[in-house]
Amino acid sequence: FMKKKMKKIIAIVLTATMVMGVSIPAFANDSTFYMESVDSTVGIVTPYAFQNAFVSKTSKNIGNMTIEQVSYDYTFVQDEEDAEKANVSLSFIMFIGSQEYPVNVSGQVNAYSLSSGDILWEGPIEGTAIINGQKYDVLTGFSKLDSSSSIQASVTLQASDEEILSDPIVFTFGDTVLTKEIHDDIMSQATVADMSDLETGDEGIVPYANSFTYVASPTAYFSNSVTGLAQQAYIQKDSISDELSVAIKTYCNNVNTYYSNAGYTYPVTFIDSFNVNLSIPSGQGYSHAYIAGVRNDSRLNNNSGSLSSVSMYAFFCDVLNALGVPTNTVSNVLGSLKGSVNYSGSTNYYNVGVSFGITQLANFDTLSNGIPIVFQIGVTSDYAGNTRMTFGTSLRYRTQLGDSSGTSYQWVYTSAKDISYTTTVTI
Repeated sequence: FMKKKMKKIIAIVLTATMVMGVSIPAFANDSTFYMESVDSTVGIVTPYAFQNAFVSKTSKNIGNMTIEQVSYDYTFVQDEEDAEKANVSLSFIMFIGSQEYPVNVSGQVNAYSLSSGDILWEGPIEGTAIINGQKYDVLTGFSKLDSSSSIQASVTLQASDEEILSDPIVFTFGDTVLTKEIHDDIMSQATVADMSDLETGDEGIVPYANSFTYVASPTAYFSNSVTGLAQQAYIQKDSISDELSVAIKTYCNNVNTYYSNAGYTYPVTFIDSFNVNLSIPSGQGYSHAYIAGVRNDSRLNNNSGSLSSVSMYAFFCDVLNALGVPTNTVSNVLGSLKGSVNYSGSTNYYNVGVSFGITQLANFDTLSNGIPIVFQIGVTSDYAGNTRMTFGTSLRYRTQLGDSSGTSYQWVYTSAKDISYTTTVTI
């Protein structure tokens, strides 16, 4: 399989324009590429957040930012077991004022066939960085064509500390990969999930069905400036079957508001991925409960693995039925939406993750009680007792941003703060 290496030097300017550059490749052999480029630009997507994080920490004023630089290199290796995936490692150094900030991100990207016969490789890769003494989670939307060694990188920096609500810092570098033609090609293949028909109430917390009772609804935010919530977890218990529903309520429109305030006219946000987990700590003298499985799909029961191209109708129909949503409604809105499911489980901890590719446009904002994972709880005795449980949820959004001329695009990834909530449940 092909392995490619690159290195570039880039100057940062405070502008929301897309990246354009000229690259001159030199071929070492058939499987390795080396490239250098100068006088390219980097677009600052969120200039206010960028200024707060970097400019105020240096002696440079905002007008001198044109002399700052980023250098980067990357490796791209097609996966040996799945030809539609590739493993990417990207390293870059940000030169801000007199400081250098190294960043390393890695992960797996997906292949998308284009009508031209080319292949678009795209996906979020991640890592961490220390900048001005603050630890940041780094999410990078990585894009490249199979026919070219040029890349486009859209970087989001978010403070790792759950207590710090600093604004997401977003900038781009590389070349323009996501042209209007490629964007339109991908969107022509897209499947849209519209969950509006699944509303179970106009406002507040509405129980799905009579047998489910409310337990808790913890919330999480993005930052100080992003309007409203980032996610909310609805936790409910079935008093008959002792099942526990943990659902994620999404807020794609709040992400749109943030990027609109940054100057983008038509940001469009969907769900990239979400995770739901439940843990019952072992060694509790009063606990007689354990996790028996996940109702969404029997293949997930006390096991670990992954499932690709999973029908979301099949995955959510039974649990939504149990929570009071008619089958025909679920079929109408989820019939063709597909996602990948990763899971790992035991009797005292279970995690289920669902992710959507760029052609699967999931937005569950209008579902008042969220999209649920239902855990099946077993007991070791006949009497009712209290069990201490911890519920966790995480959520990542993908936002489509276009430049003012409509000729180029980027996909930016933004994470909600995680939710972790511990309570005692009577089983």
